[in-house]
Amino acid sequence: MDAKTILKLVDAGFTKSDILELGGAKALDQVPDPKPETPKPETPAPETKPETQPQPQGVTMSDDQFRTLLQQLNIQGASLDVPPEIDLSQKLGDHFKDLMIGK
Repeated sequence: MDAKTILKLVDAGFTKSDILELGGAKALDQVPDPKPETPKPETPAPETKPETQPQPQGVTMSDDQFRTLLQQLNIQGASLDVPPEIDLSQKLGDHFKDLMIGK
């Protein structure tokens, strides 16, 4: 019995004792045990000096520049509440209809 057959039997639900009865003890001895992987010794990385990167400087603004920036942001986010356009004749017609018929 080869390893593929044994794996198929295991997937089918056979136990170790069932497989031993089918193929004999010799069949399992032929299957090589997976060797545990030996961790490879890590080679230490050569020491490198970390490059000193210049720290980013903060943005500085004068009060006038900051005020201008805020005003531009407010203008960009501003919206106008414009009422919908109303047809005057329709509005008058609705008014007189309510007067004549009543609500």
